[in-house]
Amino acid sequence: MTDSRVSKVSKSPEGIERLRIREDLEVNLLRVAAGPSDNPTELAKRLVALVSTGSAMVDQIAAVILARKAIITLKERFRSHLIEPVGDEAAGSDEAVRAKVVSAIGELDQVFIDALQAFCTKLLRERALGGTQEGFSWSGMIHGVLAAAAVEIPSGILRNTCKDILSEYANPTDKSWESRGLVELDQALETVCTSELWARARNAEKLVVEVPLSLQHRGAV
Repeated sequence: MTDSRVSKVSKSPEGIERLRIREDLEVNLLRVAAGPSDNPTELAKRLVALVSTGSAMVDQIAAVILARKAIITLKERFRSHLIEPVGDEAAGSDEAVRAKVVSAIGELDQVFIDALQAFCTKLLRERALGGTQEGFSWSGMIHGVLAAAAVEIPSGILRNTCKDILSEYANPTDKSWESRGLVELDQALETVCTSELWARARNAEKLVVEVPLSLQHRGAV
């Protein structure tokens, strides 16, 4: 016998919205959180859906959140929701799903989950320094800034991160000890982001941004 309450919940706007988070894996979604703990929960379920359906491998996932204090919560919920299908007898008939989930559990240390500012810093350093500490690349820096803008890193965080990297690696500086290239970088970013091509890209149904990150993992998440 079907519980009518379940049917009503699944057909409610909130229920449909939650289903989209777990099922619409090929599109970009923007969702306003209902509460402080809502985003980590729903994001964790989306991550599990990506892994269990084979849409993404663990080491291909970058989960970025605004509040640093929510990182641990997201990691814990991702792990707990990932383990659920393994112990669920109802999922036992789908060996392919179980195999993907079991594999993901063993590779949890490879998932990237961090706060927005840390993500921005890793992204720009990876691009600008080419994965090393030996040389600075302006072309890499610009590509990194555009990639950060594409995933909507707040302008304040992006500019401060650029300022730190440029001050550290790109001389000369002006009288206020800021890199002279910061103004040029701001202008380049503004030119691209106000162009018609950028607007068309932002309005596309699916946006794919290449974000290579070199991370050192010291243990399981």
